[in-house]
Amino acid sequence: MDDTHFFLPAYKASRLATVYSFENGRLSPCPRHKWKSGPRCICGRTRASVFLLGGAGLISSAHDYAAFLQMIADNGVANGKRLLSRKSVELMHVNHLPANVKSSWTNGTGFGLGFSVVTNLGLRGSLGSLGEYGWGGAYHSSYWMIDPVEDLVVVYFTQVIPAQNLNDHQLLRNLVYQAIAD
Repeated sequence: MDDTHFFLPAYKASRLATVYSFENGRLSPCPRHKWKSGPRCICGRTRASVFLLGGAGLISSAHDYAAFLQMIADNGVANGKRLLSRKSVELMHVNHLPANVKSSWTNGTGFGLGFSVVTNLGLRGSLGSLGEYGWGGAYHSSYWMIDPVEDLVVVYFTQVIPAQNLNDHQLLRNLVYQAIAD
């Protein structure tokens, strides 16, 4: 994973993807001063952060991120080398939420250690598989599917902020699952 960093090296700054805004039905480049900011959002900074937090501060390429997810899908093995124990990976993608926890996104979905987990396909109400897991990131990016049943890993990076009133994640999900032909 040569393109994953806690800070963007200056020599890679030209490779940083453009962030777009989608407002009033139009997509246009978003000035950097309007990029999502917060205590951990690096937004292309070229200096290291004081507090390095993998869940909210890494910058990566689609290729590197897909490689990481494929390693998780392969139970901790990448390029024939074990990086995480099989039991650790299993623990990451099982639901850890108590049955009484309810929120707007938990219908048929629980949460593991870093991943949402489909626990009831009927309650979730969209195409997928029981046990599918994933999550998202800044700028409307998503790895919304590691599906062990269908042997799928999907990484979808859009670089859009704000991303309100978009249904592209659901449309892509539908297209991917409808394309499965046994």
